[in-house]
Amino acid sequence: NPENALGVMCSGGTIANITALWTARNLAFPADEQFKGVVAEGLFQALKYYGYEGAAILVSKRGHYSISKAADVLGIGRDFLIAIDTDEDNRIDLEKLRIACSELKSKKIRIISIVGIAGSTETGSVDPLEEMAEIAESYHSHFHVDAAWGGPTLFSARYKSLLKGISKADSVTLDAHKQMYVPMGAGLVVFKDPSSV
Repeated sequence: NPENALGVMCSGGTIANITALWTARNLAFPADEQFKGVVAEGLFQALKYYGYEGAAILVSKRGHYSISKAADVLGIGRDFLIAIDTDEDNRIDLEKLRIACSELKSKKIRIISIVGIAGSTETGSVDPLEEMAEIAESYHSHFHVDAAWGGPTLFSARYKSLLKGISKADSVTLDAHKQMYVPMGAGLVVFKDPSSV
């Protein structure tokens, strides 16, 4: 109920990421007077109706394996999970992201989501979220931030600036069994617009 909750509690970060990207897919191919929406008619009919050759999710090579699971489960296919190279600080290379987006658009591939990483599992690196949000907006794509590991940094007066731009995300995953030390799987995905779920 979007009037009472901003998101969904999940069994962990993987299900939270899948939920966010499921929402992104549904928003990319909505219902109208002639089409019942991707939820009712499926991805093949959605692509055909909207005139696309495929759908893609973009994330840095430091993205968590749950993002590739989402591509699989949502019927996008792992070949359409586009892993973008990182810079020397293990953050997504913005120029390579821009190039990939432009190439996908020219091939009539719908970019359903660009995923920013706020604390990668291997390095703790945080992508340039503010710039990524702008790129996502320019392609009418859902901007999701996987902050399962680094999200609780927002509670730190000293370090919360490391997550600058996270407020521009359409959805954010947090995982309480990481930096919040909850001793069981406790994922959470919150949405800027809770009615989008």
